Amino acid sequence: MKPASYLRNLAFVFITLCIFGAAIAFIGDSAHLFHSGYERKIAESLNSNHFVEGVTNYDERLVQKFRLNSLPDGTKLNTIILGSSRTMQISENLFRKRTINLSVSGAGIEDYLALYHLAKRFNPKRVLIGVDPWVFNARNGLVGWKTLSDEFLAESSNLGLCSRPVIKFNEDVWLQLINIKYIKSSLRTNIKERFLAILSGFDRQDLVMTTAENPCPDKDGLRPDGTRIYNSSFSLLSPDQVEASAIQYATPPINLLSGFDRIDENYWGLFKQLISDMAKKSEVVIVLPPFHPSSYKRIIVKVGIIHEVEQKLIKFAADNGLQLIGSYDPEKVGCNKFGFWDGLHPKTVCISKMFGTTNRNVTVFKH
Repeated sequence: MKPASYLRNLAFVFITLCIFGAAIAFIGDSAHLFHSGYERKIAESLNSNHFVEGVTNYDERLVQKFRLNSLPDGTKLNTIILGSSRTMQISENLFRKRTINLSVSGAGIEDYLALYHLAKRFNPKRVLIGVDPWVFNARNGLVGWKTLSDEFLAESSNLGLCSRPVIKFNEDVWLQLINIKYIKSSLRTNIKERFLAILSGFDRQDLVMTTAENPCPDKDGLRPDGTRIYNSSFSLLSPDQVEASAIQYATPPINLLSGFDRIDENYWGLFKQLISDMAKKSEVVIVLPPFHPSSYKRIIVKVGIIHEVEQKLIKFAADNGLQLIGSYDPEKVGCNKFGFWDGLHPKTVCISKMFGTTNRNVTVFKH
C-alpha cells in the first residue's frame, strides 16, 4: 500500500470514529448539555404543582431558569431561597406561604446574581440566601454557573459592577462531543429511546409526575416548592456510612475549599453589593448551613479561614440590620451526627433546629 493511500485510509478511519463518537455524545447526552426538553418538562411540572420523580443527569440551573421565565407576571412569591445543595431541604413548610427553593448544586456568587436577576420581577417579600464558605474562595473552581452567564452579566450590569471576563457555557460545551469521558457516559444511556424522543421533541421519557410524594427508589425527585427528594441509596445510608462519608469529605483535597487561605475581595464585594440591592426591596436572611460534626472538626483544622468567613458574615449582618441564621459549626445550632445525610447536607430535622435555635450568633427566625 502506498504511503499516501495509507494515510488517507487512516484519516478516514479517524474522522469516522470522531463523527461516530460525537453522534453518541450528542444523542446520548448523559448530562443534557445539548437538549433542554428534559429541563423544560421538569419546570413545567413543578409550576403545575406536581411532584417530579425520577430526575437524573439534568442541569438544575436550566430548570430554575425555565421555571421562573414561565411563571406569569403578577405571580406572588413570599419567599425565594438561593443557595447550594446544602439548602435544598429548606421547604415551604417553614413559611406557610408561597415559596420557591432555587438552590443549585455547587452554588457560587455568580449563581446568586443570575438567579436573583431571574426572580426579582416577582418582588419576593423575603430572600433567604444560603452562604457556603467556598463562595469567597477564588480557587473554588465552580463553572456550573456558566449556564446562566447571560443572567449573571445582566445583573452585574444592573448593579453597576465590572464583571470579570467569562466564557459562555455554550462556547465550550461543544467540546464535550470529542470528550472521551462524556462519550462513555452517554453510551450508558438508552440511545434508541433517546433518539426517538429527540425526534418527538423531548429528550427523555423517564420522568413521573404525581400529586403526592412517592419517591422512585433509585432516582432523585423534586417537590413543587423545589426541595429535593433523595434516592434511597443516599437517603438510607446507615449512621456508620454517613460517618465514613463525613470523614472522607474532610480528607484533603477538600472539594471547593482547597487552597482557601483568604477571603477573595472581589467575591466579597459582589456579595455585599447584591445583598444591598436585595435589601432595598425584600427582607434578606443570611443562612449558614452546618457541616456534619465529623466533617466540621476536621475542616476547621485544615481550612481555618471558614471561621473568619462566619465571623465576617455575622458582623456584616449585624452592621446592616439583617437576620442571620445557622452556623457552619453544627454544635451551635444543636445538630448532631444523626441530622445529616452525609458530611455536607443537613436533614430536615437539622434545618428545623437551625431555624428555631436561640444562640448569641444566631438570630431567631420570624415567620
